[in-house]
Amino acid sequence: MPSIERKSLDRISRGDRLLIDAGGFAKAGKPLNDRMIQLLARYRVTWVPVLSLSYEEKQPHLRDIEADPAYEDRLIADSLRNLREPFSSVRFRMLDKLRSIYSPFSEEAKSFQVRGKKKHITRDILLERNPGPLYQPDIDAGSEAIISQAHVSYLKEALTHIYSQLEQMTVRDPETKGKKNRIPLQNYHSIRLQNFYDIHRLSSLGDAVPWHVLDTACYFLATIVNLNKKRIIKGIPVSETRFDPTKSSDLNQEYQYHQEMIIDATLGILLHSIGLSHDSVARTISAKPVYDCGTPACRKQRKTVQRSHFVTKNLLRNRHDLSAITRMMVSLERDYPDTTGYPPPFENRFLHEFVRLFHIIDFYDEMTNPIIHKHPYCRMQVIDYMQSLSGPYEYSTTKIQNLLRFDEKLLEEFLSLLAPYDIGEKVSLGPEENPSECYFVGQVFSCSDSWFPIISILKDERLNRKYNYGSLLFHIPASTALYVEKGKITKRVRLPWMQKLKIRDQGIGPGDIRSFRDPVFGGQRPLSKLLKVLLR
Repeated sequence: MPSIERKSLDRISRGDRLLIDAGGFAKAGKPLNDRMIQLLARYRVTWVPVLSLSYEEKQPHLRDIEADPAYEDRLIADSLRNLREPFSSVRFRMLDKLRSIYSPFSEEAKSFQVRGKKKHITRDILLERNPGPLYQPDIDAGSEAIISQAHVSYLKEALTHIYSQLEQMTVRDPETKGKKNRIPLQNYHSIRLQNFYDIHRLSSLGDAVPWHVLDTACYFLATIVNLNKKRIIKGIPVSETRFDPTKSSDLNQEYQYHQEMIIDATLGILLHSIGLSHDSVARTISAKPVYDCGTPACRKQRKTVQRSHFVTKNLLRNRHDLSAITRMMVSLERDYPDTTGYPPPFENRFLHEFVRLFHIIDFYDEMTNPIIHKHPYCRMQVIDYMQSLSGPYEYSTTKIQNLLRFDEKLLEEFLSLLAPYDIGEKVSLGPEENPSECYFVGQVFSCSDSWFPIISILKDERLNRKYNYGSLLFHIPASTALYVEKGKITKRVRLPWMQKLKIRDQGIGPGDIRSFRDPVFGGQRPLSKLLKVLLR
């Protein structure tokens, strides 16, 4: 089985090949060389997923590889085809379009100049909450230039194509286990290249933000389609209109959705981070800022990034080619049920389940493959952390509810389609109390119908004992070790101590996510006087 591993640039060794493309200079399956590593470092990439053939895979073909070095390339190519992401061809076409949309821009560009006027829009005016009617014609002109109607139509057509593929598949739930053509488990990889500024000039253009919005949109679309299929089977009524928090009907009622509403919501996810491409914000993010320090310069950087979402709202506010659902996804991107985020709340606002699901997916993606925070966390740690911060979402029109950050029902739906690890990916197993200690090294053997993988143990670090891939399997939730010979289970052993083992990513530092505090949008937001009164 090919070995997949996350590696920092200083840990890359001879024979390592990228699992996916990195821009146009490093293609998947090609051996990494010094030039490629230098370019990855220039784009401030902290780690890359690499693929290498295991010793057992190379051994039967060793003579062929020695006689023809290209033979190994063909073996790698076969492995890459087996690891192809869902909807990969459509995703790469969408990425090309999103790269043009997310190219850093400034209000001083001619695109923000209304025809017949000599002046340009004032610099950084888009970072204000309400720029005022004087600038609206300029903002509308810039909005059309950055996100033309042709761009919107193209993205909606691509999303519709993915939707139609998902719609033809069988719902994924315990009752359809074993059936063919089920909605596939979702696991997306992307090497996120940061923008690079040479003082005040954009020297090289990265694709970190386009990859982020694309990955989150695909996770969202697959999850909401699968959830919608479950509700259709149950006969849950259809939502004909968007929710209105002022109406008297039950706002916590479940609905099924038309295709158009789902596509419009997913389009909002693709467009929600336009503010990060504002030139002032893009330069701040790419400059390796330390957002949580107390110096005036750091506070200014943090405020610039916080205000980035005003850019998107201002650009999309008057777009008649975008539906109310799309604009809702943009306007509520930082409104969490537990009142964390930015800016401070001033009303008891209802959050549509589209928005609540987006919060879950956006947080998972940012923590495991960051575009702002430079340190990624172990995927299993992130899932455990999210579960600890999840609870029921109950909206009330008369009082402010004391809610947790994530909707537990929607988190469960997302996890039912999530495959955090690829089959063959290397992981380490160790005790919860000591994140840096490793008891076992293994590879993911199967994801089954759970986000919790079954691990094939390769080495017992304590006893210095090695095992062949697939011969000893650990199923941690059941505390069971499975011994396998020739594809058949020969022995099952129950090991209660296995429950205390934690799966950790190879190559990712053992930072404890429980101590994580979002340096940009995190912390309990200061409540307005109105909210303080309502919460008494």
